[in-house]
Amino acid sequence: MNSVLVLEDVTKSYGGRQILRGISLELAAGQILGYFGLNGAGKSTTNRILLGFARPTAGRCRLLGFDAGDRRALARSGYLPESPHYHDYLTGWEILEYAACLYGVPRAERTGRAEAAAARVVLAPEALGRRVGTYSKGMRQRLGLAQALLHDPAFLLLDEPFTGLDPVGRAMLKELLRQYRSGGGTVFFSSHQLLDAQEICDRAAILHRGRLVADASLSELEASHPGLTLEQIFLRHVGGDAESDRD
Repeated sequence: MNSVLVLEDVTKSYGGRQILRGISLELAAGQILGYFGLNGAGKSTTNRILLGFARPTAGRCRLLGFDAGDRRALARSGYLPESPHYHDYLTGWEILEYAACLYGVPRAERTGRAEAAAARVVLAPEALGRRVGTYSKGMRQRLGLAQALLHDPAFLLLDEPFTGLDPVGRAMLKELLRQYRSGGGTVFFSSHQLLDAQEICDRAAILHRGRLVADASLSELEASHPGLTLEQIFLRHVGGDAESDRD
């Protein structure tokens, strides 16, 4: 398997509290993996490790052939946080051009890249000319997606990408990710919107109290749980548990 992402027995502890407990998984190029868990399961901690904001207490994480957090891996990755924050006095154009500068996109290409990324997420030029402080939550989410895509990354890390999107926006995002995958792109995303996720996932990994309790192709999960939706399969694996601690 041409692995883009490899986690090998990854453990993470904070102040004696173990958050991740031996996570191992691989994600091949051209796949979309949904990473699901209750609040506090360890999803955000996993994301921080992938981005290099935190290091595993034990185990290893490799992204695009490099240790997670390596600048060479990050340069080929796009990231959308759960709630993108911007300076409200900047316009959408200014946000995208600044991001292009940070990504190292040549000055002569920045405007074209920004226009192309905005078109992919159906964010109109007139909207990009407005200050971000006037944007709705859905528009902010579209801007964040455009920012993640504008340097043509090989890997996308998306945290709750359906947040704030209306039904038209959710349909746009699902089609965008299908096209991205067909072009060889690889996606790792977390979401509580399991009905939407079921339409685009190749694989699903379910995290519960810091452990992977399921990691299989969607077709394998559906075959082993006939007649159940992904949401119902998820609930079977986590039971009636509820977790409120931050992950």
